[in-house]
Amino acid sequence: MVMMNKQLKIEKIFQETPDVRTLIFRLDEPIDYKPGQFLMIGKDMMYNGEMKRIKRAFSISSSPVTKDHLEITVKKEEHGLFTPVIFQQKTGDFLEASGPFGMFVFNDDIPEKYKEIALIAGGTGIAPLRGIFNYILKNNIKIKITLLYSAKTPEHIIYKNELQELKNKYRNFNIVITITRPRESKEEWNGLTGRITKELIKDSIDDLEGSIFFICGPPEMVEATIKYLKELKIRSEQIKVDKW
Repeated sequence: MVMMNKQLKIEKIFQETPDVRTLIFRLDEPIDYKPGQFLMIGKDMMYNGEMKRIKRAFSISSSPVTKDHLEITVKKEEHGLFTPVIFQQKTGDFLEASGPFGMFVFNDDIPEKYKEIALIAGGTGIAPLRGIFNYILKNNIKIKITLLYSAKTPEHIIYKNELQELKNKYRNFNIVITITRPRESKEEWNGLTGRITKELIKDSIDDLEGSIFFICGPPEMVEATIKYLKELKIRSEQIKVDKW
């Protein structure tokens, strides 16, 4: 069931990176959604000299396993209209939400068809994928997960501590992180550098033919990844895409 124009109260705000925050909303009653779906978030604000309700789509970054709260992860776009307003919100404030929407979802029949799920993300594209991998792990679903994630610098790795904790806890969760701008970092980085490439995908996924691929990130990164997968003879039905 889709909720329409529901006021959600911000219970907590967590600063993920210098320009990314996760907003945690308290739920009076559980919302039925699938991992990977999104909400339309709205707020009344001045626009061209008059008060208007502005709405934008944000992926749900929590998993349906958590019934008492719901999360979105937002990157502040300096010249954006809406995300700077979101960053002005404080604990206790309300935002309007409608949804869930979207077909970029993990369905429960996937483990019957595939041995492995490859989650490929750039930047905040990891947000809906977090909902997916947490759903799989917390429900002990028998499928191998490989997360391929590119971020600008180590400081821009979203959910950094959580990813490390989950990797240590779950044997079926493989994480591959590559940094695209290591020289801009104040942290030392000894891991992979550069963008996600065809070679990196091939080296990271055990069974390409037996995998399903979820890709989320900037359009250029998504299009390049689709091209690599096609060159690796991955069928269209194995590829799910969310680009923004």
